[in-house]
Amino acid sequence: MKVQGRTDRILTSFSFMIFVAIIAGLLTGGYPAYTNEISMISLIIAMTFSLVGVSLKASSIRRISKYVALSIALNYGLLTGLILALSTFFENEIRLGFVVMAATRQP
Repeated sequence: MKVQGRTDRILTSFSFMIFVAIIAGLLTGGYPAYTNEISMISLIIAMTFSLVGVSLKASSIRRISKYVALSIALNYGLLTGLILALSTFFENEIRLGFVVMAATRQP
């Protein structure tokens, strides 16, 4: 097996990323002083590694477009409807909170 293939497999492994995060947390210990900065850097690194396997070829975009459309419909249609339906069980401010949550919810 090639070293490059092994390295790619390790770097794209969710288990490996969790392991590294736990070890880093144990080594730094306690509550970090720069929480916002550490969170932002961690998010950038995690998002970068999560996009490693994404292909943007035209053929793959056509193939997954129906799944993208379905996920958008479920997110904005079904989940928003469910939140609004649940709001009917409450009164006044709590119900309005559910309505605001349905209106401002992001995927």
